[in-house]
Amino acid sequence: MAFQLQYPAASNRVIEHFLQNPTYWKDYSVTGTDGTSHPLEGNDGISFEAPFRSEVKACAAGVVKAVNLPGDVLPHGNHVVIEHTDGAETYETIYCHLLEAKATVGQAVKAGDVIGLADSTGSSIGSTVRLILRKRGATAAGQTRYQTQDGRQVTLPNDTVDPSDYFVTPLSERFATRV
Repeated sequence: MAFQLQYPAASNRVIEHFLQNPTYWKDYSVTGTDGTSHPLEGNDGISFEAPFRSEVKACAAGVVKAVNLPGDVLPHGNHVVIEHTDGAETYETIYCHLLEAKATVGQAVKAGDVIGLADSTGSSIGSTVRLILRKRGATAAGQTRYQTQDGRQVTLPNDTVDPSDYFVTPLSERFATRV
């Protein structure tokens, strides 16, 4: 079975889609695996409605790789990183803007396990959970190139891919397509 994600919050209501709002995100950047800074081309994940202090859940089984609690460090704020293995493929899910983590590094989690509580740390506007998905080798395989709704062609760093492609229950609306 192909790698699939469950929703990270009780609500599957999307606040901001993948690569949406490039004007807002252009002032933020992420550090690439090569150490260089890359400006964000839009939301590099999907932001879901998550009321303050509501539970944030693991989207798939895996092992907690990192728990980063830097506070309001931009753009991710407090976040948890989980590594997932599906056959020969490896993925990472990153859960951003947390109030606190409820998981520890090295902990094995199942889909639906509580890994944190929602807040608005980092670059979020209001309480939310932003889910970022990375697929190891996606950049080399040409799987990180997208066309946005406004016609821009972008290539994302760090093996970042659109989580919309992986949900068990598909999202009804999308803002970017893979090219």
